[in-house]
Amino acid sequence: MRVVGVVTLLLVSACGGGTCPEPRYGGKATDEAWRSLVDAEARATVDAAKAPGFSVPMPDQAFPAASAPTFTWASTLVVRPETPGVHRYAAAPPPRSAWQHLSDLVVPSAWAHLAPITGPVHLLRVAVPGRTCPVELVTTQTTWALAADEWKVLTDAKGKTFTLSAVSAYLEQNRVTEGPYRPASTLNFTVSP
Repeated sequence: MRVVGVVTLLLVSACGGGTCPEPRYGGKATDEAWRSLVDAEARATVDAAKAPGFSVPMPDQAFPAASAPTFTWASTLVVRPETPGVHRYAAAPPPRSAWQHLSDLVVPSAWAHLAPITGPVHLLRVAVPGRTCPVELVTTQTTWALAADEWKVLTDAKGKTFTLSAVSAYLEQNRVTEGPYRPASTLNFTVSP
C-alpha cells in the first residue's frame, strides 16, 4: 500500500499537479533551453549592460485594452561566430508525408527533440495580480507580440499593475555559458479600459 502511495505522488508531481504550464516559445526557443534558463535563474546577476533593456513597455506605461502591445528590448548578448559541429538554433522538423501520418495510426513514431540551441535566449514573465501562474515567454528574439489568450489574461485584470521581469543568457548547446543576467529592477505597467 505504501509503495502505491509513493508511486501516485511521483506521478502527480511529474504530471505537474498544481504547477504552472510551460511558457510560450518564440523564435527558435525550445523546452530544453527554457529548462536551462530556469535552472540557472537563481544565480542571475544584475548587469544593466547585458540584461534586456526594454523600449516597450516603459516604466509605468498604460496600454489601452483595445489592442495587445508588442514588447521590445535590446540585448548585447549576440550570436558568436559559428563553431564547427554546433547548431546555432534548432531547425524545424521536416514535413511529414501522408503515408507517415497514416502509418502513425498503426505504429506511432517517436520524434527526437530539436537540435540544441547556441545563442542568446530570453525568459520573460508578467506577474498577474490574483493569479498564481505568470504569463511567460522564452524566446531567441527581442520582441514579444502578446497572443490573444495572453492579452485576455491581462485585460481581464485591467486596472491592476502588472510586473514584467526578464532574464537573459547565452547558451551553447542548451548549456548556459554566459549569464544569466537580469535588470536591476522589474518594469510595472497597466492596462486601461
